Amino acid sequence: MKNLRWVGIILLAVLLFAMFSMAIAMAGGDEAEKFSYGFWSIIPPVVAIGLAFATHRPILSLFIGIWTGQYIYEALPLFAKGETGKALYAFFTSFFHVFSDRIVGVLADSWYIGIITFTLMIGGLLGIINRSGGMWAIAEALARKAKNSATAQVFAAIMGVAIFFDDYANTLLVGNTMRPITDKFRVSREKLAYIVDSTAAPVASLALISTWIAYEVGIIADALKQEGFGEKIANAAYTVFLQSIPYRFYSLLALVLLFTIAITSRDYATMYKAEMRARKEGKVYRDGAQLPISKEISELSKPEGVPLRSINAWLPILVLIVGTIWALWVTAGGMETYKGYLDQFHSSFKALTYTFGDADASIALVWAVAAATAVAAIMVIWQKIMNAGEIVDAWLDGTKSMMVAVVILTIAWALGSINGDLGTSQYVVGLVEGWLPGSVLPLGIFLSAALISFATGTSWGTMAILMPIAIGLAGKFYGTDAVGVMHLATIGAVLTGAVFGDHCSPVSDTTILSSMASACDHMDHVTTQIPYSLTAATVAAVVGFLFVKFIPVWLLLLIGAAVIIAIVYIFGKPVPNLTVDELEKLDK
Repeated sequence: MKNLRWVGIILLAVLLFAMFSMAIAMAGGDEAEKFSYGFWSIIPPVVAIGLAFATHRPILSLFIGIWTGQYIYEALPLFAKGETGKALYAFFTSFFHVFSDRIVGVLADSWYIGIITFTLMIGGLLGIINRSGGMWAIAEALARKAKNSATAQVFAAIMGVAIFFDDYANTLLVGNTMRPITDKFRVSREKLAYIVDSTAAPVASLALISTWIAYEVGIIADALKQEGFGEKIANAAYTVFLQSIPYRFYSLLALVLLFTIAITSRDYATMYKAEMRARKEGKVYRDGAQLPISKEISELSKPEGVPLRSINAWLPILVLIVGTIWALWVTAGGMETYKGYLDQFHSSFKALTYTFGDADASIALVWAVAAATAVAAIMVIWQKIMNAGEIVDAWLDGTKSMMVAVVILTIAWALGSINGDLGTSQYVVGLVEGWLPGSVLPLGIFLSAALISFATGTSWGTMAILMPIAIGLAGKFYGTDAVGVMHLATIGAVLTGAVFGDHCSPVSDTTILSSMASACDHMDHVTTQIPYSLTAATVAAVVGFLFVKFIPVWLLLLIGAAVIIAIVYIFGKPVPNLTVDELEKLDK
């Protein structure tokens, strides 16, 4: 039956290609549309996301989405020229160009290859830490402090907020470190992935010192200059960024929802089913789940004949955290860059945040994990736990465990590449740009950013596309002499709406990394998180952005938080909050 299902999917894909060809051919011949893909630009993400939900096969779904996009990219201009034969032949050539142009193109980019290298190396680090017994020692230590399933979740959430400086580092550190503890208390992998994802982009985008801040401030400054706000206001873009933080309703309310669910031990929708399965049956992931890392890594077992010392885990992790901050400083130019910003802004705090924003995060993360790996290796050799050959074997086993995640990341980035060439974001923006009245501009911008980021899986790309339009419309409706409440709400709508897609889209890299770090089936993570993401987004839209013109922002945040808590208590069902004693009885 499974084989027949896949044959049906392949035939459906071929049929879709044929339909695209016929439809494009019928629309061809118009030179005005020669370089504008219009409606066709949204087909690739729709195909990829739709198939991912239908089949729970993210790799195949993403690949078909890329192939679809590549075919449209090659065939549409040919049809427009009347070269129908070449356009139909592109059905075959586009398959090979997916690899040569898209995937190889992604792997040739230093940023992407840096993130892939970091992902593989953190898998190797985890392999060494696992063999040393350090992770198990930490799990037992935290388990003694974690009194029940709820506190295990709260610990994970607090750790996620504490690692605020980079969303990638946050995701991989929290997921890999907390997984043994949440497994012990029968917290589902879906819940852990949700906790990890909810404290990655939402936190990094709000942090005053992070790899996000310079980018966010930069696009705000550029848009203010372009849209006629004047040099003085544009130079105060950092202040505008800070003032927009209270208006990031989605990011803030997503954190409120996370902690409310963790503290109360109440869940709803698909997450409730996953949590009840884990608590009652002890299955932290469902039968048949496709784990994005190997079971040797995802199912941590106590090593035989090895003394359990937590220092073998926490010291390399500490080196990774401190090393990341140091490497961010170095790759940003260090004191020289800091002094330059200090001379420009005359504010040490502002100069510090801008300096970290200039860092090359991909290189910094690689340096940090290399240092952490070296420390872990030296420690286990010094303690005579492993020799050099065994360390290499453990490291290689760890890197192998990350290959599935690397493949998914690569093709997700390739899909982003084809979306960019087709102009997917610009097309979606064009659909909504003309009908937004001034009274609900922040709401319309938030919904637009959420839609674009979910379809494309990129928050930064969404910000870059939408921020100039949003600030331009805000200037048109509210003036350009000063930055007021509605300007700030509109800017906040772009930044937090963009985070929504990065948070829950199946084609988002941080969503994929959250699944990987938590050893959770990727589509299980997506389908259990979306009800919670939509909850926070709905409250942000209805309570926050809809009434921001009439009610003070601090009061809207309080009302929004109260509504979130009420929703959890009304719709959430209690999930058994297992204690250590109860777990021991169940294990017997």
